[in-house]
Amino acid sequence: MDPSDVQKLMDELQTFTPAVPEEVISFYLKEAGFNDSDPMVAKLVGLATQKIMADIAKDAAEHCKTRAPSRKKKNEQYTLTVEDLSEALRAQGIQVHKQPYYANQS
Repeated sequence: MDPSDVQKLMDELQTFTPAVPEEVISFYLKEAGFNDSDPMVAKLVGLATQKIMADIAKDAAEHCKTRAPSRKKKNEQYTLTVEDLSEALRAQGIQVHKQPYYANQS
């Protein structure tokens, strides 16, 4: 990456609004022991977080589509399940276990 690419990225980060609020990102960075007062760091982490979230959502949607019976409707709607999300997260190295649901527990 040459310096002009880095400068272009920094310029675009100035106006970027991440999906996860910067305050939340900064909080978790501090909780992890990363103390930096530069707000651009939080925006850069937010950009990376947004990319990972988009990849996981895309993978989960693909799992959902392959699980669904094939129909030839043009505006077909799918129902994303925990299993679809778990498969997408497993591809990223994250294990998710669905908690049992107990009805009428006192």
